[in-house]
Amino acid sequence: MEYKLYRKATGDNAGQVLAIVGEHASKEIDKFEVYTISNGSSVELKVYKDQEIKLNSAGRPLWSEVTWTSDKWELLKTDLELNEIVEGLRSPNFGESFSQLTEYFADPTA
Repeated sequence: MEYKLYRKATGDNAGQVLAIVGEHASKEIDKFEVYTISNGSSVELKVYKDQEIKLNSAGRPLWSEVTWTSDKWELLKTDLELNEIVEGLRSPNFGESFSQLTEYFADPTA
């Protein structure tokens, strides 16, 4: 699984939502993982895999909205080990893994 980090660039919650997208080399729809993390009044993590990531409320696959709609989401360059962060998000050490991402929660236009 290859992981990439994105930030919501425009629209509601711009700069306040991150997505870590995992993509299998096969590029099959059911071989994607999407972790969305909202940093609002409380931190919220949503995980989408397999059937759950196939469609969002607009009728598009969630992973395609993040990875192919470049004006809404910004691909971030990072030296973070995203595979380790994803593993941490699945564990009781959620806070430690999330803390590595907090610097990316910022509106770049502000």
